[in-house]
Amino acid sequence: MPTVTLSSKNQITLPVDMVRALGLKAGSKLDIELIDDRLVIWPKPQSYADYFVGSMKGYWGTAEDVDRYVAEERASWERDESYERARDFLDNRRDEVAGLARKIVLGLRGKPGLRANFSEVKRMAAGTAFPELLKALQQLTREEHQIVRQIGQPEGEAWNNVEFRLYDRFARYPELVP
Repeated sequence: MPTVTLSSKNQITLPVDMVRALGLKAGSKLDIELIDDRLVIWPKPQSYADYFVGSMKGYWGTAEDVDRYVAEERASWERDESYERARDFLDNRRDEVAGLARKIVLGLRGKPGLRANFSEVKRMAAGTAFPELLKALQQLTREEHQIVRQIGQPEGEAWNNVEFRLYDRFARYPELVP
Protein backbone atom coordinates (compact mmCIF):
# COMPACT_ATOMS: atom_id res chain seq x y z
CA MET A 1 0.00 0.00 0.00
CA PRO A 2 1.58 3.29 -1.09
CA THR A 3 2.00 6.12 1.39
CA VAL A 4 1.47 9.78 0.49
CA THR A 5 2.61 12.85 2.40
CA LEU A 6 0.47 15.88 3.16
CA SER A 7 2.22 19.12 2.15
CA SER A 8 2.14 22.39 4.08
CA LYS A 9 -0.64 23.50 1.68
CA ASN A 10 -2.75 20.41 2.53
CA GLN A 11 -1.97 18.78 -0.84
CA ILE A 12 -1.05 15.20 -1.65
CA THR A 13 0.55 13.63 -4.69
CA LEU A 14 -1.18 10.50 -5.95
CA PRO A 15 1.01 7.57 -7.01
CA VAL A 16 1.41 7.51 -10.80
CA ASP A 17 0.25 3.89 -11.18
CA MET A 18 -3.09 4.77 -9.50
CA VAL A 19 -3.49 7.91 -11.63
CA ARG A 20 -2.94 5.86 -14.80
CA ALA A 21 -5.22 3.03 -13.65
CA LEU A 22 -8.05 5.53 -13.15
CA GLY A 23 -7.32 7.41 -16.37
CA LEU A 24 -6.80 10.72 -14.54
CA LYS A 25 -5.14 13.76 -16.06
CA ALA A 26 -4.10 17.17 -14.72
CA GLY A 27 -7.30 19.05 -13.87
CA SER A 28 -9.39 15.89 -13.33
CA LYS A 29 -12.01 16.41 -10.62
CA LEU A 30 -12.03 14.03 -7.67
CA ASP A 31 -14.66 13.57 -4.99
CA ILE A 32 -13.45 13.01 -1.46
CA GLU A 33 -15.36 11.91 1.60
CA LEU A 34 -14.42 11.34 5.23
CA ILE A 35 -15.84 7.97 6.28
CA ASP A 36 -15.17 7.21 9.93
CA ASP A 37 -11.44 7.92 10.20
CA ARG A 38 -10.59 7.37 6.51
CA LEU A 39 -10.47 9.56 3.43
CA VAL A 40 -12.07 7.99 0.37
CA ILE A 41 -11.24 9.55 -3.00
CA TRP A 42 -12.74 8.66 -6.40
CA PRO A 43 -12.97 10.28 -9.82
CA LYS A 44 -15.99 12.60 -10.05
CA PRO A 45 -18.35 11.35 -12.76
CA GLN A 46 -19.70 13.89 -15.24
CA SER A 47 -23.22 12.82 -14.26
CA TYR A 48 -24.10 10.79 -11.19
CA ALA A 49 -27.35 9.77 -12.87
CA ASP A 50 -25.41 8.19 -15.74
CA TYR A 51 -22.83 6.80 -13.32
CA PHE A 52 -25.45 4.85 -11.33
CA VAL A 53 -27.62 3.70 -14.26
CA GLY A 54 -27.79 -0.08 -14.12
CA SER A 55 -25.95 -0.36 -10.81
CA MET A 56 -28.95 -2.03 -9.16
CA LYS A 57 -29.75 -4.29 -12.11
CA GLY A 58 -31.00 -7.61 -10.85
CA TYR A 59 -31.12 -6.46 -7.23
CA TRP A 60 -34.94 -6.41 -7.21
CA GLY A 61 -35.23 -9.36 -9.58
CA THR A 62 -36.33 -9.21 -13.18
CA ALA A 63 -38.35 -6.40 -14.76
CA GLU A 64 -41.39 -8.69 -14.52
CA ASP A 65 -40.79 -9.13 -10.76
CA VAL A 66 -40.67 -5.36 -10.31
CA ASP A 67 -43.82 -4.86 -12.41
CA ARG A 68 -45.65 -7.52 -10.39
CA TYR A 69 -44.57 -5.91 -7.10
CA VAL A 70 -45.71 -2.46 -8.23
CA ALA A 71 -49.07 -3.85 -9.41
CA GLU A 72 -49.60 -5.60 -6.04
CA GLU A 73 -48.76 -2.43 -4.13
CA ARG A 74 -51.12 -0.34 -6.23
CA ALA A 75 -53.90 -2.89 -5.74
CA SER A 76 -53.34 -2.80 -1.98
CA TRP A 77 -54.12 0.93 -1.96
CA GLU A 78 -57.67 0.13 -2.97
CA ARG A 79 -58.15 -2.25 -0.05
CA ASP A 80 -56.36 -0.17 2.55
CA GLU A 81 -58.05 -1.27 5.77
CA SER A 82 -56.89 1.69 7.86
CA TYR A 83 -58.38 4.04 5.27
CA GLU A 84 -61.68 2.14 5.38
CA ARG A 85 -61.74 2.21 9.21
CA ALA A 86 -60.98 5.94 9.14
CA ARG A 87 -63.75 6.58 6.62
CA ASP A 88 -66.19 4.57 8.73
CA PHE A 89 -65.24 6.66 11.76
CA LEU A 90 -65.54 10.00 9.91
CA ASP A 91 -68.83 9.00 8.25
CA ASN A 92 -70.49 8.11 11.57
CA ARG A 93 -73.20 10.80 11.85
CA ARG A 94 -74.36 9.72 15.31
CA ASP A 95 -71.00 10.14 17.02
CA GLU A 96 -70.28 13.69 18.27
CA VAL A 97 -66.53 13.00 18.41
CA ALA A 98 -66.62 11.93 14.75
CA GLY A 99 -68.52 15.11 13.89
CA LEU A 100 -65.86 17.22 15.59
CA ALA A 101 -63.13 15.18 13.87
CA ARG A 102 -64.81 15.92 10.49
CA LYS A 103 -64.71 19.65 11.30
CA ILE A 104 -60.99 19.42 12.07
CA VAL A 105 -60.25 17.44 8.90
CA LEU A 106 -62.16 19.94 6.78
CA GLY A 107 -60.31 22.79 8.52
CA LEU A 108 -56.92 21.18 7.87
CA ARG A 109 -57.82 20.67 4.21
CA GLY A 110 -58.03 24.45 3.86
CA LYS A 111 -54.62 25.09 5.44
CA PRO A 112 -51.36 25.49 3.50
CA GLY A 113 -49.38 22.26 3.80
CA LEU A 114 -52.45 20.59 5.35
CA ARG A 115 -51.13 21.53 8.78
CA ALA A 116 -52.13 23.69 11.72
CA ASN A 117 -50.87 24.34 15.23
CA PHE A 118 -52.99 23.51 18.25
CA SER A 119 -54.41 27.04 18.56
CA GLU A 120 -55.67 26.91 14.97
CA VAL A 121 -57.21 23.46 15.55
CA LYS A 122 -58.92 24.82 18.66
CA ARG A 123 -60.45 27.60 16.54
CA MET A 124 -61.65 24.99 14.02
CA ALA A 125 -63.51 23.33 16.89
CA ALA A 126 -64.86 26.59 18.34
CA GLY A 127 -67.21 26.11 21.26
CA THR A 128 -65.95 22.61 22.00
CA ALA A 129 -64.87 21.70 25.52
CA PHE A 130 -61.19 20.81 25.86
CA PRO A 131 -61.80 17.11 26.80
CA GLU A 132 -63.98 16.58 23.71
CA LEU A 133 -61.35 18.25 21.52
CA LEU A 134 -58.70 15.92 22.92
CA LYS A 135 -60.96 12.90 22.26
CA ALA A 136 -61.39 13.96 18.63
CA LEU A 137 -57.65 14.53 18.21
CA GLN A 138 -56.94 11.18 19.83
CA GLN A 139 -59.22 9.45 17.31
CA LEU A 140 -57.71 11.37 14.38
CA THR A 141 -54.16 10.42 15.35
CA ARG A 142 -54.86 6.76 16.19
CA GLU A 143 -52.58 4.42 14.30
CA GLU A 144 -55.52 2.35 13.09
CA HIS A 145 -57.07 5.45 11.44
CA GLN A 146 -54.01 7.40 10.25
CA ILE A 147 -56.01 10.51 9.42
CA VAL A 148 -53.87 13.16 11.10
CA ARG A 149 -50.26 13.08 12.26
CA GLN A 150 -49.34 14.81 15.50
CA ILE A 151 -46.00 16.59 15.33
CA GLY A 152 -44.50 17.37 18.72
CA GLN A 153 -45.65 16.53 22.21
CA PRO A 154 -47.42 18.77 24.72
CA GLU A 155 -45.30 19.97 27.61
CA GLY A 156 -47.51 19.39 30.63
CA GLU A 157 -50.67 21.38 29.93
CA ALA A 158 -49.02 23.51 27.21
CA TRP A 159 -49.93 22.51 23.64
CA ASN A 160 -48.29 25.53 21.89
CA ASN A 161 -45.52 23.43 20.30
CA VAL A 162 -47.88 20.76 18.89
CA GLU A 163 -48.85 20.74 15.23
CA PHE A 164 -51.27 18.52 13.35
CA ARG A 165 -50.88 17.48 9.70
CA LEU A 166 -53.57 15.85 7.59
CA TYR A 167 -52.38 12.80 5.68
CA ASP A 168 -52.53 13.41 1.93
CA ARG A 169 -55.05 10.64 1.28
CA PHE A 170 -57.66 12.63 3.27
CA ALA A 171 -56.88 15.90 1.54
CA ARG A 172 -58.91 14.71 -1.42
CA TYR A 173 -61.51 12.58 0.38
CA PRO A 174 -64.49 13.72 -1.72
CA GLU A 175 -67.24 12.09 0.35
CA LEU A 176 -66.33 14.08 3.46
CA VAL A 177 -68.87 16.76 4.28
CA PRO A 178 -69.49 18.59 7.57
